[in-house]
Amino acid sequence: MKAVFETIQLQTQRHKAYDITAQVKEIVERSGVKDGICTVFCPETTAGICIHSFWDPLGWDDMMDDIQRAFPATVDYRQRTPSAYTAAAATKASLMGGVQSLIVRDGALAFGSSQGILLAEFDGPSRCRRVCVNVME
Repeated sequence: MKAVFETIQLQTQRHKAYDITAQVKEIVERSGVKDGICTVFCPETTAGICIHSFWDPLGWDDMMDDIQRAFPATVDYRQRTPSAYTAAAATKASLMGGVQSLIVRDGALAFGSSQGILLAEFDGPSRCRRVCVNVME
């Protein structure tokens, strides 16, 4: 059984989505796995991982704006975090999810024609956001 684990690191800004598709594809290609599973995981509580269209980055901004409207940081949170913004960011990340499992077929991600992988930063800025990628047969 073949397995590869790598970490992607990014500098991020608050309320912004980042396309990590190319980095994940490179890891899958280097892994040598022909058919298997690629798990993409963000071990942070205020950022999420999603599959979204890569065609127009303005679509990512729309997605982030929709999430911001649905969960504004102006709500009175009970938890003791550094700010209401951090509390709202944790809620957004929990609802988006921090992990995606992707199919690897013939040595590549089995994506639709416009699908890509985004890291959604709900807090930040961060000098070192981590995304873990595990590829297994």
